[in-house]
Amino acid sequence: MMPIIVLALGVLSLVFWFSLDPLHAHRSWLITLLHGHPKEGPGWLLWVSMALSVLGVAAVLFRKRPGRAKVETSPGILARLSYQALFLDLFYQKTVVPFSVQVGKATNWLDSRAWDGLVHLLSKGQVVGAQLVQFADRYLVDGLVNGVAKLAKRVGHWLSTPRSGQIQTYLIRALAVTVLVLAILILW
Repeated sequence: MMPIIVLALGVLSLVFWFSLDPLHAHRSWLITLLHGHPKEGPGWLLWVSMALSVLGVAAVLFRKRPGRAKVETSPGILARLSYQALFLDLFYQKTVVPFSVQVGKATNWLDSRAWDGLVHLLSKGQVVGAQLVQFADRYLVDGLVNGVAKLAKRVGHWLSTPRSGQIQTYLIRALAVTVLVLAILILW
């Protein structure tokens, strides 16, 4: 209770800095400086609002007296709707929550069965594809290069073995090999 009193005194002391008359704070030097002389309402308005405030406080104090008996009433439909927040929580529990649970189960099944199966299938396909590429590289590409190298070595060996010393023999053999290579390339 003490902090509220200190806070109230602090707020009330703010009026002192701007106006010496707390009932007519709009006549302060600050308001006059900023807005000029404001128009005043009827004089009775202040007293009526203060009287209504005092009556309201008195009514609350009178109603909350400790000795007064309480009357039990059943809440009306509007009170029940208000208390139950228009039954939105119940609606949410009966509709949105079960739907969300079913969607969660469906997405879990889809993830664990369909997507994981697809990922496993694609990864196995990549492994098989990599093995096929390795086979093609080893036996087709490297085999072709190594085969051409072996062929060139054998042809060179074939051309160099009979050393007759006659240039015409070397020339005829080189021409025969060239015609043979061109024929293979044309037929391929």
